[in-house]
Amino acid sequence: MSRAGLLTELGMQATRDVWDGVGFDVNPMRWPDLVPLNKAVVEAVIERGGVPANTDLMDLQYAIQKWIFPLSSLDLTPVKVDVKDLQSERASYLAREYGL
Repeated sequence: MSRAGLLTELGMQATRDVWDGVGFDVNPMRWPDLVPLNKAVVEAVIERGGVPANTDLMDLQYAIQKWIFPLSSLDLTPVKVDVKDLQSERASYLAREYGL
């Protein structure tokens, strides 16, 4: 997913745009039902120029064919955070977990 550009802000926006309004009926969604949604997300990332230069076709195909997580319940709205807070949190985690 990372190599396909899906874990970037642009990738999250494309995901949100595609999944917005996707409904589920009483029967659970099946894996084949996800493929068109996955393809639409990947195509949106490509169209917006968000695919990294080192991405190959297999990365994109893998995301389309294997991404099975339904995102209908996730809020993908960007959250504003202070970079210093993130750096502090990372430093605390590294100190606690690895003694760094």
